[in-house]
Amino acid sequence: MEKSLIQKELLDNRDLPEKKIIFLVRYGAFYLKDNNVEIAQGHLEEAYFISKGLNKELKIELPEMILLYLFISDIYQRLGNKNKTIEFLKEGLSYFPDNLSLLENLADIEFELDNYENALLHTKEIIRLVNEEKYYKLLPFNDTLLTWEAYYKASRILLKMNRYYDSGFFYNKALKNGLPESYREILKSNRKFHYK
Repeated sequence: MEKSLIQKELLDNRDLPEKKIIFLVRYGAFYLKDNNVEIAQGHLEEAYFISKGLNKELKIELPEMILLYLFISDIYQRLGNKNKTIEFLKEGLSYFPDNLSLLENLADIEFELDNYENALLHTKEIIRLVNEEKYYKLLPFNDTLLTWEAYYKASRILLKMNRYYDSGFFYNKALKNGLPESYREILKSNRKFHYK
């Protein structure tokens, strides 16, 4: 959808808060894709403030709400405000606790901040969700990517925490789920790391 069509639809539906949120999120996404962070931030923050007036059930029904939390957290990460990034990801998870994208982004930012316990907690939650039957059926053809990647991240986090045996356990799980060769050497280079 082009920007002008989004503007037209936004003007046509300006009295419906959920419609306005949808189009502001989409409009913000266009600017974010073009690396125009300031304009994207304006649209996404407006959508966020409108969403504050919605009840929880309506928020959960709008798929754009997940995108809103992901995009706003991305903006704050680009601006270097990692605490605000975490705040938005956690708020998103309060509405969508099983969302893999929100969990993965939160685990990554916690890892960057050396909050290894929190990063590990979120990564283990991803592994739990991926291994649940309901998620396994929904995963696309590259489901092994998500699985080995989650195990690999857990292994990497545990390695940073000097928990070498546990790190090796998750590394071996990653191997069984298709860990590419290029990733194998990164972890094997640590002498204290236990692998098969």
